[in-house]
Amino acid sequence: MLGVIALTAYAYVGPYFGADFSPPQAEIRVPVELEEN
Repeated sequence: MLGVIALTAYAYVGPYFGADFSPPQAEIRVPVELEEN
């Protein structure tokens, strides 16, 4: 139970100490082909 509390606290306080959990921001464009039957 203490581990869950510690991980939750680290997730909230981590960004203030340099731990960044956000994914890299990049726009991805992929062409999509739709077929009609």
